[in-house]
Amino acid sequence: MSNDISGHLEPQDKLKKINRELRKEIENRKKAEKAIANRTEHLKEVNVALKVLAQKREEDRKSCGSWSLIIETTHSCVSMIKI
Repeated sequence: MSNDISGHLEPQDKLKKINRELRKEIENRKKAEKAIANRTEHLKEVNVALKVLAQKREEDRKSCGSWSLIIETTHSCVSMIKI
């Protein structure tokens, strides 16, 4: 009776290699997931900043519109005084 285990070593070595590759893949995916989470957080912050800027721009536009109306009314009044 022979105790030759060489036939078992090859599949075991293949399993070890596959296991190492899977661990590497898991590590790479975790890194990618972390990078995506960081990017998502950054984009959320940028989105908030853009909303604030858009709101400020709208307020400025309304304010300028009011000033335009005031200037136009003032010009009309001055024109009426000159007449």
